[in-house]
Amino acid sequence: MSALLLPNRFKQQPQYAAALNDANLLTRHIEQAYFAAGWQLNDAGNSKRSFSNTGASISVGRDGPAFKTSGSTSSYFTAPSAALIRFSLEAHYIPNAAASQYICGIQEAPNAVSHDRELRIDSAGRFLFYIYAGAPKQAISISSAAVNIPVHLLGVSDGTNIYLYVNGVLEATTAAGDAYGGYASPEFVIGAGQTDAGVSIPGSGLLNYAVYFNKALNASEARSRYDNKFSLLRAPARRIFSASSSNLIAAACIQTNTVGVAAIVQDHILAGTASSQGNTGGTTAVSGNHGLAGAASAQGNASGIGAVAYAFTLAGGAASQSNTAGTGAAVQVHVLLIATAVQANDSRTAGIAQAYILLPSSSAQINTASTGTITLGNGGLAPAPSAQGNITAAGAIIQAHVLAVMASGQGNSTSTGVISDGIVVESLLATGTVVTPRTKKPGVPAGTPEWLKTMIEILTGRRANKIAVPGFQLLTFSAIPTKAECEALYAYTNTVRHALEQLISRMDG
Repeated sequence: MSALLLPNRFKQQPQYAAALNDANLLTRHIEQAYFAAGWQLNDAGNSKRSFSNTGASISVGRDGPAFKTSGSTSSYFTAPSAALIRFSLEAHYIPNAAASQYICGIQEAPNAVSHDRELRIDSAGRFLFYIYAGAPKQAISISSAAVNIPVHLLGVSDGTNIYLYVNGVLEATTAAGDAYGGYASPEFVIGAGQTDAGVSIPGSGLLNYAVYFNKALNASEARSRYDNKFSLLRAPARRIFSASSSNLIAAACIQTNTVGVAAIVQDHILAGTASSQGNTGGTTAVSGNHGLAGAASAQGNASGIGAVAYAFTLAGGAASQSNTAGTGAAVQVHVLLIATAVQANDSRTAGIAQAYILLPSSSAQINTASTGTITLGNGGLAPAPSAQGNITAAGAIIQAHVLAVMASGQGNSTSTGVISDGIVVESLLATGTVVTPRTKKPGVPAGTPEWLKTMIEILTGRRANKIAVPGFQLLTFSAIPTKAECEALYAYTNTVRHALEQLISRMDG
């Protein structure tokens, strides 16, 4: 007799023994797993460590079998374990008291001083996940425990932080390194232990199961453990036939299975709204009429050997495309829509010619041929500050002016003079100035003391220390002075000031 297969996972607490579900990848990371149902004190995990029972029992809980301790520190379950550095600890628990309850964790021995990696309810009634990582580290929940209300707890330690999830929601995060790994022979204990301060606390609630993972579960895995608490277990194949008969014992079953060599004929009644399918016993093929339900469906599916054809109508806004049935290719017309072009470019063989007209700014300078001097006026040439020094000599002073303009509109008035290469030579400057004889100053009288003679020569500038009087400079300015004009004035002022400083310094000395 064949067996009937049930779905491969449980949605509630199993009432009998069940193996781990290999399809759930988290089962590969189970270090220890204890479920109260079925195998009682046998480890369902990979290590197969068995529990020992001290003053405790397997009881009937709210959702089925559960680990039950008496509420005394001498009542507990224990099994050899491992002090994993990074891990996750899960428990499905129903509190029997709302404060100071030990659920499960790792200890050197039951009620030993060395303990961590544990889930508890503190004295304030909040859930607590505790490890020792160089110092006590706690993650304490926001929510509080309530008597006889089931709660799903998951503590995670990843080497950087510890996390406490309550019913799939992260409620506490605390910075913490790797958990303490110095246990000599660590044990996994349910139902009795100590607080961080060394106070012994019992556990009197009902524990449906406890799972110790050798992996730090992430947030999505933590939520999945709450949503599918019993998905770690695989439902085995079960027969749902009575022992004395081959008849099905399911409710409202209409199938008859008689003993004989003839084939088993099964009648299935399809339960659905307005089902028109009939499946009777016989050698003829089973045929079904399925109506396609859709908005304004134009499809017809007739019984026959012909192919099912679909007609699709293309719906679009103002489409100009026509696609008719035939062997010819479908031609589609696309109209390109572009913004109005500002430029008109006629189609022709002649090139596009563009004319550029140079528009120079009007030049205000006019050089006329005359014997007068050149002066700077408004809008005239603005030279860089001159560094030229004129010293007293018989030679002529020659000044060169270079006219530098762009697209100049300068006009040269008709005269007898000639402008050559932009250089204008003034005849008055070329002839030089008239040397006026000066009366020589008398020398120092003979017999003058040497110190007095020296002082007189210094004061009169006869020791090659003559103070030069700054020459006259004609400075002109625009209505709004330019930078060059201001710099020229500043340079000339500095020359006069320098000469005055020399004179004052000499007189003071």
